[in-house]
Amino acid sequence: MSPLTSLVSPALPRSRPVRRLLGASALVVLAALATGGAFFGALGGCESDTGCKDDFDCKGAEVCKVSTGVCEAFVCADDLDCDNGLSCNDNACE
Repeated sequence: MSPLTSLVSPALPRSRPVRRLLGASALVVLAALATGGAFFGALGGCESDTGCKDDFDCKGAEVCKVSTGVCEAFVCADDLDCDNGLSCNDNACE
């Protein structure tokens, strides 16, 4: 190998301590990510396990039926959304 080649691409020795150090670092990073994910997952997101409390807890065009705490398709918001003679009560025409 010429002196110029060794300057351009020097050969780095691969020793076991370097590989062990990299392996240990990777394990530490993975453990931190797993712990952080479990911690933030326990905090919860926008959706509640106990059901919805208002329309903002539901996805898309669904609305929250407060009496049951379940998100469902929109039916009515007031009596004008229902057929004649029916009134809107908790997203249901009755």
